[in-house]
Amino acid sequence: MTAGGSLVDAAMILDGEVHLGARGPRVVAVLTRSAFEAWLDWVCEPWLDIRMGRPSTRSKLIVIKALYDDRMGDQAGRIWEGLSRACHQQAYVLQPSVAEVRSLHVATTELLSTRVARESGSNAPLEGRIYLEESTDA
Repeated sequence: MTAGGSLVDAAMILDGEVHLGARGPRVVAVLTRSAFEAWLDWVCEPWLDIRMGRPSTRSKLIVIKALYDDRMGDQAGRIWEGLSRACHQQAYVLQPSVAEVRSLHVATTELLSTRVARESGSNAPLEGRIYLEESTDA
């Protein structure tokens, strides 16, 4: 499933086109997190070296903040924290509300639509929404 497909499926659940009952908000959170993780991997792909091991999500978020800008890094961090909290079921913690998950879905869609300059020319995970800019640094 692609990042765009995950977000579309999540939107269909939020809009009531697909009925999952009480499980709906958590399923939307998982689909949105999947799209976020695909975007994060895509953004970090130019500097990732799998031979050195896979960096943690926290490490990727720190690098985004350093390479791009603080606003994008902070926004990505807030989204990650919210999605992680919404995806994990814990005793004595209520399931995330539809409003909470909808706001995370909207924030993720906006972040994935942000223009990101990359040296790699590979396709963005959300075709037509993320625009590649050629790096002007030589």
